[in-house]
Amino acid sequence: PAINVLLGRPGNRSVVYLNPAAAPFGDVRARLAAQAAIDVQSAMAGMGAPELWATCAAVYWCDGPLDVRDGGELYGGDPASARALLADSDYDGETVVVLGPADMGWTSPLVPTVADALRAAGFNVEEISTGYQTFGGLIQSTSNYSAIVGWYGHWGGGSPLTDPTISSTNRFVVEDDDLIELRNRYALEPGESERLAIVRQINRLRYEHATTVLLGTFDHMLPTTRDLKGVGLFALPYYGNAWLER
Repeated sequence: PAINVLLGRPGNRSVVYLNPAAAPFGDVRARLAAQAAIDVQSAMAGMGAPELWATCAAVYWCDGPLDVRDGGELYGGDPASARALLADSDYDGETVVVLGPADMGWTSPLVPTVADALRAAGFNVEEISTGYQTFGGLIQSTSNYSAIVGWYGHWGGGSPLTDPTISSTNRFVVEDDDLIELRNRYALEPGESERLAIVRQINRLRYEHATTVLLGTFDHMLPTTRDLKGVGLFALPYYGNAWLER
């Protein structure tokens, strides 16, 4: 049958979560080394045609209402400096377990790329790629991994109020007191220009503290047969109003 391909826009964010509960990523210097190690353009090239993904230093989406790029000099990767940054940290050769789903197109191309980049920077890396069901079980214990290759949606990360990487019930998130204070100030600030100034501070601190390694954003795809109507594609497909028309 004929096929429609839906594109989810403004899309999702590719991200590497750095587990603060496991060495070495409790140390901000090791996190900065990991951030520098990963060449964002090279990593995102595995996500398909260039028109399907974007890279910029805006934490809250390129070309969106909160598109500020403070701290952008630390975005995008600088593999040449990563080894020096790692040497300046307390890293002592601990195994860095990079975990990600192997059966999900949104993440599977990135897992080996991230693992190889960290190896090149001098980390001792073990890569674990599993099916998504197994992955979902493994992330429940922070003893199972050092870094997670994942994603989150614009709907859940398009502003400081919904940003799942400032604070979260997910135990693999670096909870930074300065960022939490700024988010709380943003929530209470009524002035638009003052709020944007707070976003600028958040944007910079995200890179200076390397609480996560932000990669690019991508337009996720959903192929459907043309007789399937009413499907919504947001962060995830939504079939609540779908019907067949034959």
